[in-house]
Amino acid sequence: MLRTTARDPLDVAVVGAGPAGIGVSAALAELDLDVWLFDREAVGASFRAWPEEMVLTAVYLAGVSLPCLVTAMTVAREVSVRFVAGMLARQSAAACVVAALLAHVGPLFGELLA
Repeated sequence: MLRTTARDPLDVAVVGAGPAGIGVSAALAELDLDVWLFDREAVGASFRAWPEEMVLTAVYLAGVSLPCLVTAMTVAREVSVRFVAGMLARQSAAACVVAALLAHVGPLFGELLA
């Protein structure tokens, strides 16, 4: 469960509600851990300062990578760490290629839509 106030004991406190903090908090909450996410500003406030292409790339990478990590922990426990290492390497390489394409092609779409 993801919480923004602490009343009862919790499992994890995440400092920083930027992209990484939000992603880690979401992944930990999916593992049924009690997570307290806090920041000096509103959750996700740092996104407002980012260029649109960077937000799109970050959201893509978080959407691809974080569920993969949760799955990897389960598969490593059931199959092997070596198998998971190869799977993560392939997934990371593919995500980086797509993120690079989004970063370079994204501005073109912005110009077309403007």
